[in-house]
Amino acid sequence: MLRVIDPMIERALNDSGPVSLQNGSITFKGFRVWGEGSEELLNKVGMDIINIGKRVVPFVIVTAYIFAGWIIYII
Repeated sequence: MLRVIDPMIERALNDSGPVSLQNGSITFKGFRVWGEGSEELLNKVGMDIINIGKRVVPFVIVTAYIFAGWIIYII
């Protein structure tokens, strides 16, 4: 097994080269994803999503129960 792995490692090391990395910011519909203050913005968006979910999920569940009851009543 070493006879197979050693040439592969040697070839990989010989074929390697320098790598560059770019770091910056991206703007998506006015919301700054990466950059200064991004952690606070992401936390705020996360809390907004949770608050919306607290209102929407119970409404969807109640609506589904009412619809299921209506279907059972019809059948």
